Amino acid sequence: MINIKHINKIKVKKIKNENLDTRPIKGKDICNTCYSNMFLVAPTCSGKTTVIFEMLKRCAGKKTKIIAFVSTIYNDQNWNSIRIYFKKKKISFTSYTSIFENQDLLQTYVDELTKEAEEREKKDTKEIDIYQSCLMFDHSDTESEEEYQTPKYIFIFDDLSNEIKTNSYDTLLKKARHFEILTITSSQNLKDLSPSSRNQIRVWILFQNLNDERLKTIYDAISSVIPYEQFKKMYKYATKEKYNFFYIAPRCSDFRINFNKQFVIK
Repeated sequence: MINIKHINKIKVKKIKNENLDTRPIKGKDICNTCYSNMFLVAPTCSGKTTVIFEMLKRCAGKKTKIIAFVSTIYNDQNWNSIRIYFKKKKISFTSYTSIFENQDLLQTYVDELTKEAEEREKKDTKEIDIYQSCLMFDHSDTESEEEYQTPKYIFIFDDLSNEIKTNSYDTLLKKARHFEILTITSSQNLKDLSPSSRNQIRVWILFQNLNDERLKTIYDAISSVIPYEQFKKMYKYATKEKYNFFYIAPRCSDFRINFNKQFVIK
């Protein structure tokens, strides 16, 4: 038997944040945080480009800037259709075939995003000071331009092999929230991802035909709360039909077949 007695009246309460963005997150059914890192493990002809397109349509806002590093961006009809779609939507879409075009382009982005984040922090500090000095006045809430919270940037990395084993890519993933970005990476092999980058992935999407060795490597990387044999069984069941995938959000213990069917784990 455990006996408990109250020794004081201290209670820990949630911090009130006057500037907290209470708008719903666009694409929350795909990723429940606005700024995050998603990784797709898929062989060729698995349907991953179609899945990436769905993710982009659901997560990108009117002011989101999409930066795509895709090796086949100019000779793949699907990617051509994606670029045309966002051009019609008037959503910025910048594309490259490699991270390295005479220089480390991604490092240039990281440097610029770092400056942006620093400027944003300075601006936020000033706005807090102004807000505190005006508390005595009654201000009506102004309606936000966007109905939803959306990432400022979405970075895509598709089939770049070991190009993503760079410090710039690692930094981008680590500072996703700080930079207000969402990253979507796809590769045929988990070995393209460094151990430190693996730790930053929040959503994993696994397609058909992963052998036991690859599957076990992914399982070890996500630190799953379920036994490996159960994990393997769920993967096999989720991907038994062509183009289906196994969705995993480890921190939420969220396991799905595609985006719309969730495993109920007892």
